[in-house]
Amino acid sequence: MVILDARIPTILWWTPFTGENGVLKTCDIGDDFQASCYFTNERKLYQKTKALLFYGSSFNAWELPPQSPERKRPLWALLHEESPRNTALLQHESALSLFNFSATFSRHSDVPLTLQHLTSLEDLAGHKFLQSWQSKVQFQKEEGLAPVVFIQSDCDTSTDRDSYVQELMKYVKVDSYGSCLQNKMLPESIRDPMSALHSDEFWRFQSKYKFSIAFENGECLDYITEKLWRPLVIGSVPIYYGSPTFKDWLPFKNSTIDVRDYKSPKELAEFILMLDSDEKRYNQLLEHKMQSPERFSSELLLQMLAERKWSVGEKLWNNFETKSLVEVFECYVCQRVHENLKEGESVVKLNHYECPPPVSALTKTTLNNSFWFEQWHQGQFEAQLVKELVETGKVVTQDEFYEIVGQRMVAERKKKK
Repeated sequence: MVILDARIPTILWWTPFTGENGVLKTCDIGDDFQASCYFTNERKLYQKTKALLFYGSSFNAWELPPQSPERKRPLWALLHEESPRNTALLQHESALSLFNFSATFSRHSDVPLTLQHLTSLEDLAGHKFLQSWQSKVQFQKEEGLAPVVFIQSDCDTSTDRDSYVQELMKYVKVDSYGSCLQNKMLPESIRDPMSALHSDEFWRFQSKYKFSIAFENGECLDYITEKLWRPLVIGSVPIYYGSPTFKDWLPFKNSTIDVRDYKSPKELAEFILMLDSDEKRYNQLLEHKMQSPERFSSELLLQMLAERKWSVGEKLWNNFETKSLVEVFECYVCQRVHENLKEGESVVKLNHYECPPPVSALTKTTLNNSFWFEQWHQGQFEAQLVKELVETGKVVTQDEFYEIVGQRMVAERKKKK
């Protein structure tokens, strides 16, 4: 096996994430080459570093790497697989453009994580949790189940989710578990969300329902979570609101009910009630359970899963030869370092992390007076300041950083008056 470069570059996790103080990793690059890099979280090795890795949720603007005109800035790489709302400044291009590579929920990322909550095509087509129409009707009659289930404990979201669901409840019966709009208790054995959420028992419980409310915490392009994939896997039709691009990833275009297609919760409820009494039309929404995966209509879904070099869930836990998304991300950066990329050759663009201002699912208007809009708006100022700090090498404390941001926001408001 040929080694690309005899030197071993050092790659530093500036925001410690893997828990590894130092480890030499060898990455397969294509069929004929390997590349080795030394990964560490020891900041004392910064001067020897060829690339810096940042975990989005731990990115602090007041803890930036030191800048020096005598030294070329190392390559920067961003990993963030969590909700975009965790780091508002990363929703703006002035901050994103500081990075050379990314692994985010976007298809445009260097290492796309859009499908991180989907184990395999076989799970989408599988019948492990699928309940027949007749069984679901029986559950409604004998157990008093509603047609629709809502399971959520995060009640304050940037999509104004609870307001929409509360209005929907006026027109169709919804069993609501968890902390938000609760009207029923989960069985005791699956009440602990930390241990139960991914258990077979929990999934079988949810699969009894014909429909599952699946609202994301944000509307970022390609930000799709288990809220969509779990209902699709278990065969409960998702009532979906979230990423505007989600249909690109569906096994079939009619695999979900898109909230945006209906003028109001009342109109949506009328459609749900019609499906609730029409077996043939309901089952059309479960076509992915009746077809083999190779017949799925989404070329993007098929391509991304075929090209994915990392595994999730049981495929990762039960096979030591598979790699995690973090390992693949590290190896991608290692490869690019060995390619001796020139500064400015690769820059993360806004489409790697595209999140519009928060909009209410109910009113379809921007939530201008909400905490979420204020956070998004403040993120603009934070992102611009971070870029300035990196470009000038200026160092600030946490208090100083937020003081400057606050002053600029006040100045903007005065200009608008």
